[in-house]
Amino acid sequence: MGAFFAELVHLTLETAPWLLIGFLAAGVIKVALPVGRIYAHLGGDDLPSVFRASLYGIPLPLCSCSVLPTAQALKDGGAGKGATAAFLVSTPETGVDSISVTWALIDPIMTVVRPVVAFVTALVTGSAVNLLVRRGWDSAATADADPGDTAEDCGDALCADECAEPDAAPVSRTRAALHYAFVTLLDDLTPWLAAGLAVSALISVLTPDSFFVDAVPGGLLSMLLMAVVAAPLYICATASTPIAATLIAKGLEPGAALVFLLVGPATNVATLLIVGRMLGRRTLAVYLAGIAGTALVAGALVNWWYAASGIDIATRVDEALHDGEGPLVTAAGLVLVGLMAASGLRLARRRPPPTPSEQP
Repeated sequence: MGAFFAELVHLTLETAPWLLIGFLAAGVIKVALPVGRIYAHLGGDDLPSVFRASLYGIPLPLCSCSVLPTAQALKDGGAGKGATAAFLVSTPETGVDSISVTWALIDPIMTVVRPVVAFVTALVTGSAVNLLVRRGWDSAATADADPGDTAEDCGDALCADECAEPDAAPVSRTRAALHYAFVTLLDDLTPWLAAGLAVSALISVLTPDSFFVDAVPGGLLSMLLMAVVAAPLYICATASTPIAATLIAKGLEPGAALVFLLVGPATNVATLLIVGRMLGRRTLAVYLAGIAGTALVAGALVNWWYAASGIDIATRVDEALHDGEGPLVTAAGLVLVGLMAASGLRLARRRPPPTPSEQP
């Protein structure tokens, strides 16, 4: 137990400075580019709309749950199925907060590859959905989706919060950015980030150093395994990063780790149910195939690149995970823990009281 808590503290400290920077950048982006302003650019079932939806989703700080009401608003505002699907892929797969943590815990190559492949995955998936629509093979949605209910099921009371358009005054805009970064977004991510750090610490303590080299087949099989494991889970892009880093340090191939980083945030049981209701069951099948297929191809290319370059990513990640903590890192860790504790209290206060039938 002592080793677990020591590893948990260490991981928290290592990620804290980059998480705080990422959260702040997310707040600035949210204020500078409110989601409502992009609705008008995503109408139609054409490639430019899919391209823009894929591109807009990359920096936006929305997780797998909070992207659902936004995607529903896009669809209701006239966005095509392809653009909606592309936005649903690129937005949760990456963001400025997860990019900053990837830089801290993995390496510069994966930091660049991750958002680029997320964009390509969204572009491929959205284009495939458009092809389905143009040929008339898409099935109608089975019912009106209610993404707000799904957001609540994910434990995120602020998932559907789009933040009111901020005042033009710099002070008001700064306040709105800070509130979104360290209240709204943090409340969105705190449960999942805490779970991700805890799982990472458990993997680090319980898994032998060469486990994935000795016990898990490499290549396609390891990538398929990561896709199957990640697909039903709710794990946001930020929380998935320390888990992927720890898996790499234990010998998992970088391509398989990339599959985990791409598939996990874009798919989970709740999201898939809503996508099926929103866009149709056949569209859902294309959505899943586009995500999984592109991730597997990208994973194979990443494995080839690291092997051809002679880069020992496992050693690099292990060094990054076990760097010493200086005073600034420790201070950032204390700030992050304090903010997450405050977020936990807010989430607990917002939880509705049990009904009489639920009380013991």
